[in-house]
Amino acid sequence: MKRFWMFWCAALCVAGTSCTSGPSADKLVGVWLEPIPGMDGFQGMALSADGTARSVNMATLEYDRWQLFGRQLVLAGKSIGNGQTLEFADTLDIVRVDADSLILGRGDGRRAYSRAADAFDAEPENETHVVLEGTVTFAPEVRTFRAAGDSTTFWLIDESGCLEQRFVESGRAEWTVGAELELCPVDKSVAEFAADYDGAYRVVRILRLDEAE
Repeated sequence: MKRFWMFWCAALCVAGTSCTSGPSADKLVGVWLEPIPGMDGFQGMALSADGTARSVNMATLEYDRWQLFGRQLVLAGKSIGNGQTLEFADTLDIVRVDADSLILGRGDGRRAYSRAADAFDAEPENETHVVLEGTVTFAPEVRTFRAAGDSTTFWLIDESGCLEQRFVESGRAEWTVGAELELCPVDKSVAEFAADYDGAYRVVRILRLDEAE
């Protein structure tokens, strides 16, 4: 993967892409989310200052690195599907970026992202919320919650991106932490991997996070 990444970056510069103009890399660091087309919830990417990246709620794309070349963002990683895993590098034009929004383009197409804290609407009325203590586990293709004293495991949807960012910052392949969360039960159909679990919760509020185990 490293050799593939270096070849792609060199090709961009040889092609005449400016590596000095455009927005600064620190403007892109953070969790960027967009609504999932035709579904509830959000998806996107977490971009870290050290150049690593992670996908957020995306079953078939696994980002692992990102780099800025002028006004182009390169996202690299693995595409997973049909029983095979392929390396890729996706080059997107940065149409606009500010403190709260990021618009990426390819040709005439546009995709609008919001920084995680502003990405979701006000919560709907008449939702059922529960407050539970338990264990949160994040790993590749794993976003789960298990309540204390319970053997059932639930898929966890954190639209704010806060848990995803803590996972990224931990630098661990598997991040496990004790937590107290306000949760809303949701249908398992909102996320592909949720079908493999006993149910699904959406995080309403993070009330407490213990030190990672």
